[in-house]
Amino acid sequence: MKGVFNALPVVAVLASCAAPASHDIAFPAPSRVPGMATYELAWDQARGDLVATAHVAAGLTGSFDAEGGVAPFISDATVEVVASDARHEGASRALVHGTDGFAAPECLKAACVLRYRVRLREAARALDDLDGAKLLGGGEVIEAPPTTFILAPWGAPRTTHVRFRVRTSQGSSFLTGVFPSTEPGYFETTMEDFGSSPYSAFGPLTLRTVELPGGQLLVGMVPGGYPLPEHDLLLWVEKCGRAVATYYGGLPVPREAVLLVPAGRGGIGVGKSLAGGGVTVFVGIGAHTDAADLDEDWVLTHELVHAAFPAQPRELDWVEEGLATYVEPIARARIGGLSDQAVWKGLVGGLHFGLPEEGDRGIDHTHTWGRMYWGGALFFFLADLEIRRQTNGKMTLREALTAILREVSSNAHRGDLAHAFEVGDRATGTHVLTALHAAWSSTPVQVDLDALFASLGVRRSADGNEVAFDDAAPEASLRKSLTARAP
Repeated sequence: MKGVFNALPVVAVLASCAAPASHDIAFPAPSRVPGMATYELAWDQARGDLVATAHVAAGLTGSFDAEGGVAPFISDATVEVVASDARHEGASRALVHGTDGFAAPECLKAACVLRYRVRLREAARALDDLDGAKLLGGGEVIEAPPTTFILAPWGAPRTTHVRFRVRTSQGSSFLTGVFPSTEPGYFETTMEDFGSSPYSAFGPLTLRTVELPGGQLLVGMVPGGYPLPEHDLLLWVEKCGRAVATYYGGLPVPREAVLLVPAGRGGIGVGKSLAGGGVTVFVGIGAHTDAADLDEDWVLTHELVHAAFPAQPRELDWVEEGLATYVEPIARARIGGLSDQAVWKGLVGGLHFGLPEEGDRGIDHTHTWGRMYWGGALFFFLADLEIRRQTNGKMTLREALTAILREVSSNAHRGDLAHAFEVGDRATGTHVLTALHAAWSSTPVQVDLDALFASLGVRRSADGNEVAFDDAAPEASLRKSLTARAP
């Protein structure tokens, strides 16, 4: 099913208007919800400042802070207590940043209002960090996750809801991967997921949507010299999204942001994703990117696959990176975007990097590049083969992964790995994922890849540049099933 390109819906970015110069943002008063911190944000493109007013429910915390090194760029911070009848009590007082953030102990006893200004362009120029704040598009666009521009109640219970809305000045827009709130115009997450909330951007973005089965990709194009027409780039985004949606039976999350940035002199550049209460993918488009680069690209599909598995702690990065490394070529093959030759050439050429080396302590405890990406890919490759063997091809890794996505969570939320694997095994009627992880977790397990590829009927050419298939091999039919086109 082809995607559809549209203008970005109003829920994704509020109508542009002049940002007020003072703290008094002209929004309607937010509804007051127990256990909620609500942020009204106004972006001033000309000044590069974000002016904020936060309404905080009583008793959540006595201190607030921003991450990513942005605190020195927060000014004019004040706090004011609000009475039970919503009237302000007394004058506001200034907040000073200390070792525990901006201390506001009065907020423990009563609802309060915080006001502050973030000199975001100044912070982005100084920090130059994608996970903190960074200038893009010649300095016109500022990228910053919500953790860096929201003074958050870090000491509050993990179930505390944080919601925010943004008003932009004339000629600028706002894009975020944070999921929309049920309250129109807001985005909303919880403190449990807020710490890894996705990349967001302020500035003169070109905003488009790509409609796909199960949801939409919200595409923000940072201004600059793209080497290809917008239509070609959107077709590429659609194709990558369609590969993932076809594999999982729909997009992993109903709404995901994709931030495209002119970067470097080559082809498709760095890709990163950040997820927590929503998902954003960041991809650099090099000055020499051509149609062939888009056709052969794996980066965007890899990053979009990340959205489909519950978030794991950093020591288990092999799960998310390995899964994306394995599923990406399979998903592309299922829609005819990658040949069988290309899939198997990649697996034969890469999986040996995932084998344990001297000093390996098991895949959960060995954090090298090879084990993280290709060791994780090898884990899921072997799991896929074994599920197919045990079920005579009736079940695959795909059924396990879609069950995990449906019953545990996407990457927008955390999920226990053992529970996820139990759910996946139950969906396939096997114990493959649980047993394989038990064997690999703390023990370096060797795999005879040469023998495995021979059994599957995959032979590498003498120069290593091509692969040939032997359809008389014992498991040739299993090999063919991995890259079969989607019905």
